[in-house]
Amino acid sequence: MTILRAPPKEITQLQKKLAEWKPKYNEKIELPAAKIYVALKEGKLGAKGILLPHVDRETALNALDREGRTLSDLQDIEIPRGFWSEREIFWELSAARNHREHYCQIHCDTEEVLSLFPPVSGAPVTAARFGSFFVVEGLGAGGRVTKKPATQPRRPGRPQQYPWENVYLEIASLIHSGRLPKKKEACISYVQNWFTSQNLSPPSRAAIGEKLTPYYNRFVRSAGQKTARPIGIQRLDGAV
Repeated sequence: MTILRAPPKEITQLQKKLAEWKPKYNEKIELPAAKIYVALKEGKLGAKGILLPHVDRETALNALDREGRTLSDLQDIEIPRGFWSEREIFWELSAARNHREHYCQIHCDTEEVLSLFPPVSGAPVTAARFGSFFVVEGLGAGGRVTKKPATQPRRPGRPQQYPWENVYLEIASLIHSGRLPKKKEACISYVQNWFTSQNLSPPSRAAIGEKLTPYYNRFVRSAGQKTARPIGIQRLDGAV
């Protein structure tokens, strides 16, 4: 399989957008993340995740690959309270590690989270969206939310069935690292494996292909008009 590297200009633009997004994301999650970390460390909040066979992600994925297994073959287990290290929680990846262990696909029970961090009575609740993640402000101890009446009724939109924003970030990462497959069919298979690694049922190949078309029009077809130089073969693993 031949891998094409994105044009330097496109990589620079992606790097700029990521650089602008990351500080805003870190600013929004700083306080909620600190509160959740304390609850996890004190054992007030439970969490489950997949324990990787090695503390290093790449080493773990290579080990699974040699055994003919994927992340979808592993089961969730309860994460002990003594595991948590504040500096090594990767919120946007739902992963965490310390010097001995590495967990991925970490999740908490929704009802347990809301029981520990219910909305403050009378306080407005706002949410900032980053991909498929929501950072909620106005959470505290006890009470209910006092809703501000809307001037005009709004009909709620249809909930999104698949986390496409996360898929777009994954594809951007492939482009940034020069690992975008030349063949769209190969990338469709990669995206399907990504959904499986997240314990999600993947969309149809046609639906994924439709989402990938703009990327391949921009980065593969346009590059094909020039002399494209292969840069080798690399493994495509699901994000941890």
